[in-house]
Order: sequence, then C-alpha cells, then structure tokens
Amino acid sequence: MNVKNSLFDGNQGFDGGTFYIENQATVTLETIQVKNSLTVNNGGMLYALMTSASTGTVTITNPTSIQTISTISSKNDGGGFYINHPGLEIYLVKVIGDSVQTIGAGSRGGVFFV
Repeated sequence: MNVKNSLFDGNQGFDGGTFYIENQATVTLETIQVKNSLTVNNGGMLYALMTSASTGTVTITNPTSIQTISTISSKNDGGGFYINHPGLEIYLVKVIGDSVQTIGAGSRGGVFFV
C-alpha cells in the first residue's frame, strides 16, 4: 500500500487508530499528516501484529517541514506505534523538528511499544 500527500484527521479504533497491519505488508506513507488519532487499546496511529511467520516493511517519509504526526494517543500501550511483529521493519525518514508532537500512552511506550 502506498499513501502520498494525505491527511488523516479524527480517526479512532480499538487497535491502530489510523493503521492496522497484520502479517505481511509493505506500506509506504509519504508526506502524510495524522492528527487526532486515538485508540481504546493499543497503537494510537499504527498497530502491527504478526499472527503467522511473515515479514513486512513500513516506511514513513516526510520530505517537507509540515506537522506529520500530532495529538495521537492510546489508552494502553504504544501512544504512536504498537509493534508486536518481529519480522516488521519500520523506517522513519526525515521525520524531524515539529513533525512529531503530543503523543502519549496510558500505560507503556509514549511513542513506541515494541
């Protein structure tokens, strides 16, 4: 899945407020904005789970200075990202400065729970 120049605002879910990835996947998110995303459980923005032997890649690229990820939360673990997927590779490319703001978890891993 490739997503480019997109805004995700006001998303909610049980796991993975904006993205839920299970098993094998290749996901590229380029110049995206995710705002006001929350979960009742884990992974405010992204939840990745492996239920069978698989690999995958998630690449988040932000070549501009826009606010990429802001006001993201989970009630439990992984305010931004919850990763329970040993075969998954995650790349954050040029996600700097004001790109990540106001991320929190009710329990463990304010930004990442791996």
